[in-house]
Amino acid sequence: MGAILFIILISVLLFSFIEKYAKQLQLPFYIFMGIILVLVAGFREIGIDPDSPNYAALYQNPNTSSLVGQVEYSFILITTLLNNISDSPNALFIVYAIMGVSLKMIAFKKHSNQYFLSLAIYLCYFYELHELTQIRAGVASGFFLISILYTAEGKRKKAALLICLASLFHISAIALLPTLFLSNKPLNKKVQLLLYLSIPLGYVIYFTGSSILFNLDLPLIGSKLSFYQKTTEKGIGIVEMELLNPVYLLNVLIFYILLIFQKTISQKNKYAPVLLKVYSIGLFLYTSLGFLPVLSLRLSELYYIVHIYMIGSMYYIIKPRWASLLLITMICIMLFIFGLPHMGLSNLVKI
Repeated sequence: MGAILFIILISVLLFSFIEKYAKQLQLPFYIFMGIILVLVAGFREIGIDPDSPNYAALYQNPNTSSLVGQVEYSFILITTLLNNISDSPNALFIVYAIMGVSLKMIAFKKHSNQYFLSLAIYLCYFYELHELTQIRAGVASGFFLISILYTAEGKRKKAALLICLASLFHISAIALLPTLFLSNKPLNKKVQLLLYLSIPLGYVIYFTGSSILFNLDLPLIGSKLSFYQKTTEKGIGIVEMELLNPVYLLNVLIFYILLIFQKTISQKNKYAPVLLKVYSIGLFLYTSLGFLPVLSLRLSELYYIVHIYMIGSMYYIIKPRWASLLLITMICIMLFIFGLPHMGLSNLVKI
C-alpha cells in the first residue's frame, strides 16, 4: 500500500510542476487520478488502518454491533442499503471514497486553477487520514472545504447548508458553524495581532485548562467523546496528544510564514484572509483543548484541513516558482514519511 500511495503522490507532484503549461491534460489527468484514489481507498485491505475492522464489523452486523450508537444515522442508512447489494465491506469503503474524494477534488478546482498542487498536498496526509481511516470525517471535511470558499464569497446560506450536510456524516462538523461568521476582508493590524497571539494563547489555556468539557452531558457528542476517550485509555485508539507533535509544529511554522506574507498571498489568493483565520483556529484548538486529546485532535483536524489550501499558497511568496514548488514538494514528502507514522498510520505508508 505504501509503495502505491508514494507513486501516486510523486506522480501528482511532478505534474504540478507542469500543470500551468499542460492545460489540455490537466482536467483529464485530474479525473483519472480521482478514479485511482477512489479505487485504492475502496479496495484497501481491511485491517491495514485502525478503523476499517470496526467499520467491517458494523457493516456485517448492522443490528447487533456495539458500535451502532457511536455512528451517525447516515452511516446506518448507507450500510443498510448496501447490505442489500453486497456482503463485502468494501462496498461501504467505495461509497465513502467516492463521496470523500469527489468533494475534495471539487473544492480544489474551485479554489485555484492550479488544483494539482492542492491534490498533492491532500495526498501526503489527509487522504490517508480520512479516506483510508476516518471515512465519515472524510466526507464531512469534503463538504467543509467547499463551504469555507462560499463563506469567503459571502454566500453564507450555501456554506451553512454544506456544514449541515457535513454534520450528517460526522456530528463533530457542527463545531464548524462559527466559520460562517468569519469575514474575508483584508486583515487589519488588530486581526493580525490576534492571529499572531493565537498559538501562544493556546498553550497558555492548555496549561491552565481542565477537563470540564469531558464531564458535560451533551447529547450524542458526550457519549462519542466518552467512547473515544475510553478507547484511547485502553490503547485501542490512535488519539495522542503531544505539545511537540511534529505535524503540528510544521503547521505552526507554515502558518507564521504565510501570516508574514499575507498581503502578497492575498493578491493571488482571494480566499486567503478567511483561510488564515480558519487555519489559526485549528492550530489554537489543538493546544487549548489538549486536556482532552480526542476533542483536541478531532476539532483541530476539522479546522486546519485548510492547510491543503494554505501550503499551496507558499507558491506565491518564493521566487523562482520552481523553487517554491520544490519546497512544497519537500513538505509533502515530510508529511507522508514522518507525519503519518507519527499519527499511528505507519501501515499505510510502509513500503
